[in-house]
Amino acid sequence: MFSICRERASAHRYTIHDISVLQSQFPKIALSLPYQDSVELRQMLLSGELDGAFLLPGHTEGIAGFERWDLPYRIYALISPDNPLSQRSTLSLRDLSGQRLLLTGTDKQAFSTVVHLISRADMQVELYLPQEGENPMDDRSVAFVPEGGHVPEQYRNCEIVPMALFDLYGISFLVHRQYQENDLIRAMVRHFTGKD
Repeated sequence: MFSICRERASAHRYTIHDISVLQSQFPKIALSLPYQDSVELRQMLLSGELDGAFLLPGHTEGIAGFERWDLPYRIYALISPDNPLSQRSTLSLRDLSGQRLLLTGTDKQAFSTVVHLISRADMQVELYLPQEGENPMDDRSVAFVPEGGHVPEQYRNCEIVPMALFDLYGISFLVHRQYQENDLIRAMVRHFTGKD
């Protein structure tokens, strides 16, 4: 049994949904849902209390004896088929200029991440909070969902287009080097990265 924990600051990168999917696919991993601070996690890793951890990339320096994999955080845009952006294979941040960004129940953190990046890029967008039961999707509206996230019923007819943001945001997975070739760990890395 492997013991793995998550850093508190990484909570927005991987949701409870992601963790429950991970646990159902890899039942031999004891994954602790309560978050720890990065300092506590580092101490737990170095003391051998944990076999691995999910940490923000900048918090992994100086932890000797562990293999690190950088895992992407993918955000997808939900777009009406009437919106010209729905024909694109991927969307950049600049593609959202002039669009109406919807804060939906799908994933507030995905929305917040995109809005934060837009605020740093000096772009004009409209932010909109739909009323309960309202379907505000039109030819210039965009909602967001993380990979594997829930798409509400009113957005099921939308095109799902990947955002080209995943190089900017991610998380690192550290595991003790003695386990780096373990089949279970390799399967987890494949699950998150799509690569061996």
